[in-house]
Amino acid sequence: MSLQQMYLNEFRKIKSKLNSLQEQVNFFQAEYEKAQRKNESVLLRMKNREVIPNHFINGPLAYLDMSPEEAYDYYSDENKDFLIIDVSDNKDEETGLMIPEAQPLSLDEITIDLTIYNRPILVISTHGVQSIHACNKLCELGFIHVNNISGGLKFWPGFRQSHLQAV
Repeated sequence: MSLQQMYLNEFRKIKSKLNSLQEQVNFFQAEYEKAQRKNESVLLRMKNREVIPNHFINGPLAYLDMSPEEAYDYYSDENKDFLIIDVSDNKDEETGLMIPEAQPLSLDEITIDLTIYNRPILVISTHGVQSIHACNKLCELGFIHVNNISGGLKFWPGFRQSHLQAV
């Protein structure tokens, strides 16, 4: 083996190690950024004097799961400034369950253009599955005050109350 080939082999080994290190740096940078967004979310919620459950502080999720009752109380408070997003599939409109103030968006329509970083965001869908995906996407985009409404529209207290009154 010539000296040139030996150097070339060494160069390839070093380049491979550098690529591996770069991948590790990128991974840790992404993890650091997620942790920063989570910390910002916790601090913002503390500043707003919200009750923060331990599972949110210590858990892996960057968004908070709210029960339909908690979300409805938040929604009903006239002093709260928030955005509510409905990410139900179009086919879900057949159920007739829609919150009038909710902004309907598909998962593809969720972008950085929402320009509401400082406002809390409540996310709901028919069954609560699409809203989980939407919350993850919003957190990845840098939104820090994201709340998933567990269970979805079928458990929204406003609909249950109106249904009970009609019966």
